Amino acid sequence: MKFSIILYCFAIPFFSAGRTANFSFQHFPYIDQLPSNSINRLFNDKEGYLWFGSKDGLCRFDGYSIKIFRSSSTNPNRLTNNSVQTIAEDDYNRIWVGTLAGVNIIDKKNYRIQPLNNQYVGKDKVNSIVKDKQGTMWVGTGNNGLIRIYPDGRSVRFGANVKGRCHISGNNIIKLYEDSKGRIWVMINNHGISLFHPEKLQFEPFPPFSGMGDPFNMIEDYPDHFLICTWGEGIYSMDLKRLPGNPFKQLSVIQNGKKIAFPDISYSLLRDKKFGYVWVVTFTGLVVMEKKDGNTYSVVHSDDMFPEPYYKLFHEIVQDNQGNLWLGSIGDGIFTLNFNNLSIQTNPLTNIKVETGTIPIVIGLCETADRFIYTALNRYGLYVLNPQTGKISKARIPVIEAIKSISTIKHLQRHHQIWICEEGNPMIYILSDKQQSSAPETIKLTRKIGDHY
Repeated sequence: MKFSIILYCFAIPFFSAGRTANFSFQHFPYIDQLPSNSINRLFNDKEGYLWFGSKDGLCRFDGYSIKIFRSSSTNPNRLTNNSVQTIAEDDYNRIWVGTLAGVNIIDKKNYRIQPLNNQYVGKDKVNSIVKDKQGTMWVGTGNNGLIRIYPDGRSVRFGANVKGRCHISGNNIIKLYEDSKGRIWVMINNHGISLFHPEKLQFEPFPPFSGMGDPFNMIEDYPDHFLICTWGEGIYSMDLKRLPGNPFKQLSVIQNGKKIAFPDISYSLLRDKKFGYVWVVTFTGLVVMEKKDGNTYSVVHSDDMFPEPYYKLFHEIVQDNQGNLWLGSIGDGIFTLNFNNLSIQTNPLTNIKVETGTIPIVIGLCETADRFIYTALNRYGLYVLNPQTGKISKARIPVIEAIKSISTIKHLQRHHQIWICEEGNPMIYILSDKQQSSAPETIKLTRKIGDHY
């Protein structure tokens, strides 16, 4: 049976967030309801509520309105401190809020707030809280090390001044992270990264970075491979396959094909679920990158994604349960990027109309590995569209450029191949999925059903 998809169109539609990605953040429309325009932390809970930790209180957004939790002269017992540093959720429908003076726990059944009564945490500054896969809460403090709090309320402190297996290299915990395998990583001020070994109930310190820049945040790029923000040395990768040697290597970043100096200070990052881009909050703004090969990333966007004027000072970027992005700033409140509302641009194929004197009909589209767009046009064969320039030209590929009536084009990503079929021809033409000029391999079909192979 012949299988093909025919797109009768006068132009080719492309999302403006294509590979040159015309992203446009919007100001959060409820910004006037926030207690402060400086947003330290953002968190999306299991029910879908968004929580914003500001310098002057905690906010919960339900999609329609904002509920504020903060202490004041008339209601002094809401939070132990209004400056929110971190937000997490436990297995009992409770929100843990780390502040400059301890942890507050909000029960979402009734929204009552209770300060965490823990001898180790007390009123210390709390920089990071993470719940692990066993339901244990890890609390990273600014002066008293790391506290592990079990569901039954028992707690264990890890610190620089603790001997034995509960010893860690420093007491100022910058960030905690749980990876896909449930491993807990701790980033410690002036003391690098350590990994928790549950079977030994102790942390293993990793080799320091070359210049001892503080690790500030991390994400798992793919299994056993991580990207790490630092305060002073840009971004590093950490590849556990390099162990027992040094697993760290500074990223090489290019822009427009040339190596650039990436900002030294970066403190929040994520990989989006829609395009696979890495979004990095730096001291000078937001940078969007994509992996090219090995340890090299290419900048695809920076600076021009926001409504003017804005200060370009950001705290944190997070991804909500729907994959959309939220960005907390210093002085500008919150910015949002909804991937479901991206605008669409069109390419009218004007030069093809001029060349042929007819309106081109697109039979099929196929993206190459190097992100050109193979475009099959009815009666005119295969063309190549450069999405960065919008220019389309005849594909100069031996054998393929002689084919006028392409019936099907298909990208087999797993095999890095592009298959092309010609109307009435028993041959399948197989190209590499990189845009190039080498002649294709062929497969000849031998079985005919009706008029088709």
